[in-house]
Amino acid sequence: MLGLLGTSAEFDRRNGLASIAGPTRYFLYRLLCDDEGRGVAFTVQDYVERFKLNDRVVSKAIRELSESGVLQKRFVDGGLGKRRRCLELEPQLEEALAGLESEQPVVELRSLAEHVLTATGDDTGKPGQKWLTPYNRLVLAALLVRSNSAGAVYGVGGSDLKRLAGLTDDGLRSQLSTLMQRGYLRSRVAGVTGRYLLGMSKGAYFINLAHPDFMGIGGAACFLIREAKLSSEENRYRTAFGMYNAAKVIGSLQQKEAREANKSARWRAGDTGILPSTQTAMEFERAFTARGELRAPCNLHENFRDTPSERFSRYLQMLIN
Repeated sequence: MLGLLGTSAEFDRRNGLASIAGPTRYFLYRLLCDDEGRGVAFTVQDYVERFKLNDRVVSKAIRELSESGVLQKRFVDGGLGKRRRCLELEPQLEEALAGLESEQPVVELRSLAEHVLTATGDDTGKPGQKWLTPYNRLVLAALLVRSNSAGAVYGVGGSDLKRLAGLTDDGLRSQLSTLMQRGYLRSRVAGVTGRYLLGMSKGAYFINLAHPDFMGIGGAACFLIREAKLSSEENRYRTAFGMYNAAKVIGSLQQKEAREANKSARWRAGDTGILPSTQTAMEFERAFTARGELRAPCNLHENFRDTPSERFSRYLQMLIN
């Protein structure tokens, strides 16, 4: 039932999932995967022990899912003249989820996502200890179902993660920070919205598949990193940050110094009348053979005017890597 982590906003609105909290979605996932408990009448305390959740989360989940029409309550004979409540999924939603599951792309790390959603401390080598909260599990599993086999997740917006986990902006930032601090995420590159260079681009997440709590289920990814020993002069153009900033200043330098020197003289290499700052801009364009057919400046700087430059240069470096 990993399809619950890949629903669209429209699907949620149509099937009563739009207003449920993150832990409620987690409870629903556990309920759908509990084949042994299907059709069995359980008390709140039964679910607490079965899913390792506290009674407040279970009570709220049952209430929200019942009020939204996701679950139906059926009463069965509990013995000694008592009637007990049995929870059943609304048939239309069950059918919709089954269709969603078949339509979604193959989840390369399915086993690991299921482990994250269902494991206890005993299953992660930490007997008797708490492992992940429902919010932790939902955010991490939502990334896993969108990850490639190396643990890299591209093109996932924060809005999807917030909706699926029932989080605010601050809540999502807190969850991602927690996953980073505990080593489940290696790194995160925030998305950017640029007018000139990258347009609206979603961020990227890199999951640590070798985390000991994963018990080797996700396999392992090997990264080869080439570390170049560059002088400060070389480094100016050979990192995204250097490239971005060098390009970003070209326009203002050209405009400023056009008033101080003849245009043709400014672009004549070695001309002593060219100021050092303009010479830097020229070197940048020469370093990337950034010239048109007529050997005229192609004005790359026009594409590097978004701010703040640090955020865009980091995103650009991720794309280059």
